[in-house]
Amino acid sequence: MDLHARNCTLVEIDESGRFRGTMGFSTIENNIIHALKSVKARQKHLTIEEGPLTYWASQIAHSVVNQVITCDPRENALIYKSPHKKDKVDTRKLCRLLRLDELKHIYRPDNDERAIFKSAAQHYIGLRNQLMRLKQKIKALYRHWELIDIFTDSVYSSNSRDKYLMRVEHIPIRNQLLRLYHLMDQAEAMLKSALRAIKKTWA
Repeated sequence: MDLHARNCTLVEIDESGRFRGTMGFSTIENNIIHALKSVKARQKHLTIEEGPLTYWASQIAHSVVNQVITCDPRENALIYKSPHKKDKVDTRKLCRLLRLDELKHIYRPDNDERAIFKSAAQHYIGLRNQLMRLKQKIKALYRHWELIDIFTDSVYSSNSRDKYLMRVEHIPIRNQLLRLYHLMDQAEAMLKSALRAIKKTWA
């Protein structure tokens, strides 16, 4: 199934690989259920590429099909697209990949509790990566203005940063660094909050 915010496309092939038809419909829960129920088969296997709506759609589909497979769109593209093609992997090709067992499966939580924990962990990782980028920007800005002897993490410490700032000759650059420090402090506080949320979810 090709899943978008407004519309979906469902393509059906049978176990021998024969194309059985295509259905297009607006992205509404009842429409998804109706489309999946209309497929006449004893065993129904649905594949959806990973995206913002995948968890929602898979929760709906679980009551109608035997298996929901969430797959990696990047891996699908590597399998099915030549370097010169710009068209995305279409739904019929997804069916073929499913039948040949060549889809790259992505783990999807089967209930809200696990999904919430996974979301909390991803949120924490995202904040951690943002914090790392801010620290890299701070060091890079110092080095751009000829303070190249910055090798320790003391440059980030609230107790030590002033001595580094005073070595910057130009006040506008100091102000840029101060703004980056402010963002870094906020990111560190949010990271600690996110870690507490993970522990609370896991408890």
